[in-house]
Amino acid sequence: MSRLLAESAVISLSILLAFAVDAWWQERGELRLEREYLVGLVVELEASRLELDSDLAAREELEWGLERIIRSSDGAPPPPIDSTRATLGRARPTRQFTPVRSVFDDLVSSGRLQLLRSDAIRAGLLTYAQALDKNTLTEQTTREFVADRFAPYLSRRVPLDAVSLGELVQFRPGELTFEGIGTGGARTLSRPSLDALVEDDVFRNLLIERREMVARVLARNREVSRLIDGLYALVQQELAS
Repeated sequence: MSRLLAESAVISLSILLAFAVDAWWQERGELRLEREYLVGLVVELEASRLELDSDLAAREELEWGLERIIRSSDGAPPPPIDSTRATLGRARPTRQFTPVRSVFDDLVSSGRLQLLRSDAIRAGLLTYAQALDKNTLTEQTTREFVADRFAPYLSRRVPLDAVSLGELVQFRPGELTFEGIGTGGARTLSRPSLDALVEDDVFRNLLIERREMVARVLARNREVSRLIDGLYALVQQELAS
């Protein structure tokens, strides 16, 4: 009888040990996978941060350029005509911030978000995703406004080859510096025709709307920037722990 009990005990212990080993290997595999995801998130957040910094600089430049044109209609000194041409050229197309998010999307679609043990990181990722969705909607509204109202009116009043995107080489609040603002033989935008355009109440209102839309996207992107910085710090902290 005692022998049977001993054998049963050995069998039970072997089974429990096997379960323990399996659980240990599973936990070890999950920890390794979690780390891979965290490292991937660091890379994505760094790339998105670089893209966002470029986007913010371009939008701030556009916002200030539009503001200078609007102020000139109220009697302020007009900006240099090349700067005005560049601003109008940049106001026609619309930028779109495109974050890198393949790792995050994989975490969600695969159901592996729970692999991340940090509640703060999981919550931060969801908040970040919601902010990106809101930003996408705001940018979509801007694209529709430009396509349906701003660009058609501008094209009726100004030869589109008379405005140039140029290349922004310096931007500080109150100061714009461009180079390469040439039309390569295209028509130019004269000061009298520009003044007449700016004094047009319909176009002035369109400029004001365009500036306000830039400001709204800027506000969204600055919030995204804050979230990226917070998430980056959390993930780095988790990797170091």
